[in-house]
Amino acid sequence: MNGFRIKGVQWRAKVLTDRGPHSQEHMFGADFLGVLEIKCADYMVRKGFLAQAKRAEQLRIEDLRDQCSKMLEHSPDAFVFLYDRSGVTVVPAISVISCSISPTQLYARSVARFFEDHLECFIGDHRITALDARGLEKLRHDVKARSLLHLRAEDSIEVLALPS
Repeated sequence: MNGFRIKGVQWRAKVLTDRGPHSQEHMFGADFLGVLEIKCADYMVRKGFLAQAKRAEQLRIEDLRDQCSKMLEHSPDAFVFLYDRSGVTVVPAISVISCSISPTQLYARSVARFFEDHLECFIGDHRITALDARGLEKLRHDVKARSLLHLRAEDSIEVLALPS
């Protein structure tokens, strides 16, 4: 996605480092944190979500429920990305902690539908926003995420002055 441009909007994505004892992933606790930032002339939004990514065939349900509870302590916009050979589906963390069945049997969204809802502002916590050093440290402290997916769209249409 990084550098993708469509209709005057350019997308940027950032994934935190994930190797070594001083990596950003090592400092953060949850699997990943998603942040969306849109800046256009007449619209601006910054928001995010928390996520755990789990292989569907290797779920330890009690551990996952504990992780979901921890994410929900920080934000209601917390999700589990379940992946297997057929693809990725997304279930709300609240559903995982609220039922006794496997998360693979819960109502889920495709990853495409999830990001569509996120981009259309049906999903997202306005408290999960900053990506500068101070903001990352606060997020690290608050949500303990290991990785960060940052999507940023800016309206970069230039207004040219016409000669008089």
